Amino acid sequence: MAVHQGASAAHFVEAFQSILEQTLPPSEIVLVIDGPIDGALAILVDKLQREHAGTLRLLPLAVNKGLGAALQQGLTYCRYEIVARMDADDICFPHRFEKQLAVLAARPEIDLVGGWINEFISSPAEVVAQRKVPEHMVDIIAYAKSRSPFNHPTVMFRKQAILAIGNYQAYGTFEDYLLWSKFILANKQAYNIQEPLLYFRMDKGVYKRRGGLGKTLAELRLQHTFYTSGFIHFGQYLRNILVRGGFRLMPNGLRGHFYRKLLK
Repeated sequence: MAVHQGASAAHFVEAFQSILEQTLPPSEIVLVIDGPIDGALAILVDKLQREHAGTLRLLPLAVNKGLGAALQQGLTYCRYEIVARMDADDICFPHRFEKQLAVLAARPEIDLVGGWINEFISSPAEVVAQRKVPEHMVDIIAYAKSRSPFNHPTVMFRKQAILAIGNYQAYGTFEDYLLWSKFILANKQAYNIQEPLLYFRMDKGVYKRRGGLGKTLAELRLQHTFYTSGFIHFGQYLRNILVRGGFRLMPNGLRGHFYRKLLK
């Protein structure tokens, strides 16, 4: 997990508690502190560190570097070969880790396992949408040419497999999608459990953050990287520029409707 100064202490404690309440609890929780924190968040982190000194390991960064760079350092800090990702404001289903670890244990050729997410705004009891991702690798590859094939906060993977393809990189807000493209190009194997594993917190500003000129330019850069790396061909590149680039430039209300109805 990574947390920064702008994170909600109330949301973070819910996320953390959902990890502690797993049917198969983790042996280690690595929390990257992405830049200095203070106030309620700092008090909470200090409290959790005292209460879970045997499990919680903090990795403080001197300055805020963004999620990609924070995860890059956090992964190298992890002591175990099997690593689960988690965001600081989402809520795991209690059986998440147990189900994912069972897949990795039963299928040694699989390096990464993800699952679906239930999206909510105010309460996980009121799900507003569900993001499904394909199950098997052949479908994951096809899906990945136009959309991210894994729900990032749900993934569990073998650490060495991710380090072998270059680890996370600082790449705007697309550090996960870039990593998945490298994973696929390296012919590594993955599997998505066909059920939700996590409640994903939405907020009123989510669609605004997914649009605008800066996000559009980042999208164009990502698609160019995909094309030059051989991940997508020229026709797919043009389609993604038109569809995904156009999505970024839509008014917020229309973007939200498009996302819910079409990109799901």
